[in-house]
Amino acid sequence: MQIKKKKIQPKKTNQAKEFLSKEHHDSNMVVAVRVRPLNVRERDNKDYDILNIQDKLVVVMDKIELECSEKDTKPDVLHRSKELRYFFDRIFPKNVQTLEVYENTCAHLVPSVVEGYNACVFAYGTTGSGKTFTMTGNINSPGIMVLILQDLFKTILDKRTEKEFSIKMSYVEIYNEVIFDLLIPNGRETYLDLREDPEKGNVISGVTEFVVKEPKEVMNLLTMGNKRRTTEATMANAESSRSHAICQIMLLSKDRIKNTEEE
Repeated sequence: MQIKKKKIQPKKTNQAKEFLSKEHHDSNMVVAVRVRPLNVRERDNKDYDILNIQDKLVVVMDKIELECSEKDTKPDVLHRSKELRYFFDRIFPKNVQTLEVYENTCAHLVPSVVEGYNACVFAYGTTGSGKTFTMTGNINSPGIMVLILQDLFKTILDKRTEKEFSIKMSYVEIYNEVIFDLLIPNGRETYLDLREDPEKGNVISGVTEFVVKEPKEVMNLLTMGNKRRTTEATMANAESSRSHAICQIMLLSKDRIKNTEEE
């Protein structure tokens, strides 16, 4: 049986585009911010929030003088004229769970990925802002990476009568402009190269790709990979990730009737 790679033709509409059109976006990008609660060190220092959330607006208040009473640790004097205002597509307060963040930012991407579209979720923030917790999470609170895979498995299960699917996963770290493989024991002993493939574009040469069959395998691989990441204590975080981590999910599908393969 001969299997050929099928070139995906852009479709007029998909769930991701419908999601964006409902939000009246002019681009294919959604920008969201998640407010982190005060950590133990900040609470011990009697620090306070200077953020005021108003729908899709974040107001950063700027104090000019701190005159706190014995009962109230918040400043009495604020320089209102120097308030900074930022607009986002989504704003999540500090008491929101990761599942809600996922459902309102990334869940709409899964059906589009199954259709053959590429998608990217990028987390950006300062040290200690909660990027690793939001993206990776833990056993009790799975991160966006795991939640995406859970929905992806559910979606392809519904289409199993039409197509055969295979999911591969890689996890790498970029530290001091060097790429390491996080999914193999000696990954830090070998530098990986970024090369250009005529068909796939930019690829990481030699990276390990694991075939995953259930979300639990993904969580185990992410946990294992995170233990191998470069960490260092900082004033903001006792175990700060001092690198960039990239988790890449590759979905391959084979049409059961036409014997063609899509990636």
